Amino acid sequence: MHHGRTHSDTAGRGAGGHAGRLGLRSSGKARAARRDSGQDPPDGPDDAFDRSVAAGGAGGFSPFETQTTVLSRLADKGFLRIEKTGRSAEYRPLVAREDYLARQGRKFYDTLCGGSLPAFAAALCASGLTAEELAELRELLREGTL
Repeated sequence: MHHGRTHSDTAGRGAGGHAGRLGLRSSGKARAARRDSGQDPPDGPDDAFDRSVAAGGAGGFSPFETQTTVLSRLADKGFLRIEKTGRSAEYRPLVAREDYLARQGRKFYDTLCGGSLPAFAAALCASGLTAEELAELRELLREGTL
């Protein structure tokens, strides 16, 4: 006679007994009982998954976590400074909008247009700018205000 768990008892649980990634969920009370008895770690992947879903995430990351990740990556790249105070944080820009646009414009010109002024002008014309916008651009170039 076989005692213990059968394959059907553990099917879908995967390594470590975490069924969440496969859509199989145990009740919060059952998980709490396992955690209290030492069978589950106190703050394992199932708990993080549940907090993510409770926060509005769709089984992955909550919108807050996604936003925080993007902001952290921007800080790592030097675009932002994060000032943490307790559990809150303020995000301060380190790059002015004009500087960013200038760098992106130069990157577009160099990379996508191969540093070719005719290719750049053709791309501008094909971008959907109206005749009035192109006339305004010509005037700005003629005046030397750019």
